Amino acid sequence: MGELQVYLSVVFIMYCIAYFFDSFFKSCCHYPYIVLMKKSGITIGLMNIQWFTTAFNRLIQKWGTVRPKCLATWYCIGSVVSIALMPVATILIIVRIGYSIKDFFQEDSNGEKSHFAGITFEPVIPGLNLPAQDIFHYIFSLLTCTIVHELGHAVAAAREGLHISGFGVQLLFIIPFAYTLLDQVDNLPPSKQLRVLCAGIWHNLILAVFAAFVVFAMPFIFAPVYSIGQSVHVEQILKDSLLIGPSGLEVGDEITKVNYCPVQDMNSWRDCLVQSTESLSPGYCVSSEFIHQHDESFEVKHLNDGTIDCCRSNMSRNLCFEYLESEFEPIELPQYSCLNVRNVVENFEKPCQTSQECEGLHCFRPMLTSPMKLIQIRRQNKPVILFRGHASEIFRSVGVSEYVPRYFMFPSWLPATISKFFSYLHVFSAGIAVVNVIPCFYFDGFHITRVLVHMIWQRSLPSSVRLAVTTCITILGSFILIIYLVLNLALLITR
Repeated sequence: MGELQVYLSVVFIMYCIAYFFDSFFKSCCHYPYIVLMKKSGITIGLMNIQWFTTAFNRLIQKWGTVRPKCLATWYCIGSVVSIALMPVATILIIVRIGYSIKDFFQEDSNGEKSHFAGITFEPVIPGLNLPAQDIFHYIFSLLTCTIVHELGHAVAAAREGLHISGFGVQLLFIIPFAYTLLDQVDNLPPSKQLRVLCAGIWHNLILAVFAAFVVFAMPFIFAPVYSIGQSVHVEQILKDSLLIGPSGLEVGDEITKVNYCPVQDMNSWRDCLVQSTESLSPGYCVSSEFIHQHDESFEVKHLNDGTIDCCRSNMSRNLCFEYLESEFEPIELPQYSCLNVRNVVENFEKPCQTSQECEGLHCFRPMLTSPMKLIQIRRQNKPVILFRGHASEIFRSVGVSEYVPRYFMFPSWLPATISKFFSYLHVFSAGIAVVNVIPCFYFDGFHITRVLVHMIWQRSLPSSVRLAVTTCITILGSFILIIYLVLNLALLITR
């Protein structure tokens, strides 16, 4: 069972226990428990917990009266931007439906699904496309987005003089969201209704821009206390990693190179690992004296996989090296030599692919079974690590950060954690804004559409026709959104 499945199972068990005791105390008419739950505003349901309070009503009403003209201008701009976003969001969803259908039924020449080169927009679902280690980022960033969204509605309503019944937070299994209860929004003039209805979307857009700015500015913010752009810092090594050992990788190491590829940040770390997979294993320029002194060759064997072995089975630190002789020089060394890998790496002059690149020396290349590679991981002020395997194992089992602490009191995980949180905040906040603005039942887009239809055709169409137009638009928007979600869910399951 995966780590995420364990988390979800624990949450499920906790919900069952909470629901059992809640039902037990209520059925027994346990008066102190009932009073406690009523005063705290907590309600426990099947796979959900809800908290409702009126404690913030006065504070929100106060915020709504601070600089009322500025707030009116602020939410007027939000209304215009949100209304302009409606057709853009709808077109985006329709385009994504087209590409999802193409992904579902058509594969490219490489046997992989084709992908849209534009904006990526897909649901993030725990257990399908959410890493286990990101579950808490998922919960807190989503909760932050919904709180900011509902605060937008609440402050805008307070600005228009509406009464706020209360504010609440609900946790539906592991998906959190906030909500605000407002009174008599429909009694406001249409322009003021739009300011209240569009405020949540507008706040989400601003939050998405702010979060993107924070992610962009992270290197500048942490530059005084973290070294950036020179190496990567090892944060985590999985217990089953093949890199663990007496002379292996350790948490806190600074990786500067993979083979001869400089590692400066997360992108170069990935690129160097990919390069080590795609390129041939490099050879090493060594002298003939070195070969004569260290060659421990045994009987040369041609293995079934097409490779050559010239070392004894108990020589785990040795590899069979092939002599890449030049056609312009006499053959003075054996074709295959069994050499200690670390001795070769620590004593070679320079990397090579042919002996022509070695002036006065000879090029020897390790013989490895495909797709195995000999990968050198170079560290700051530590011996080089020699890894015999595939680069995907390194990428899978080693977690790194491009922020290297200058001082011991600053943990390396702090910038990465903050950056990941704001990255999720940006993605979720923008996604909530796009989804909410679509004319779909129970979404802000439905109420915005209703008010817009009323404003446009108030004098030319009767109320029954306006209601029919609103219903048709909402049904169409709901259908589009449902099709999109079903297709993407099917893609995630079959991926």
